[in-house]
Amino acid sequence: ATTHVSQTAATVRKNASNLTGSALTDFLEDEEIAFQLIFDNLKRASDLIRGFKDVARDRSLDEKKEINLKVYLQSIEQSLTPLLKKAKCTLSLEVDPSISLHVNSGSLGQLLTNLVLNSTIHAFDGLKDRQLKISSSQTLQHIFLKVSDNGNGIAENVLPNLFTPFYTT
Repeated sequence: ATTHVSQTAATVRKNASNLTGSALTDFLEDEEIAFQLIFDNLKRASDLIRGFKDVARDRSLDEKKEINLKVYLQSIEQSLTPLLKKAKCTLSLEVDPSISLHVNSGSLGQLLTNLVLNSTIHAFDGLKDRQLKISSSQTLQHIFLKVSDNGNGIAENVLPNLFTPFYTT
């Protein structure tokens, strides 16, 4: 968009003596659209950077704090957007907005990031429709988080060793 603005402005400046009213109007409308696109992308970049900083700060401090689960997971989702886009995956959050908890947010964020990353790397060989979902439920004493995908699943022969340290396929 910035290259386009620069090129069209140079063209208008070069042809300024022959510029008609409708050409000027078209130019200004085009520039307005380009500037809005630039603004929207800068805002999106700013939001992503803020999300990265929040997640990085949580991981480095890893202190217990009170969080709203949905808001926190939305910040994790935002930090994972480039990874998900590259892996051609969609992530949906089905999280009750009323759930709050006192937790080591850095550890929770790292755990969820690792689960999502593992799915994007291992679950979708040969699949085009790549979906991940994080959902929650709550009882009086527990909060349950479920991370699921519509991938290929784990091979039967790997299941017995799933929690064996350092086991790889």
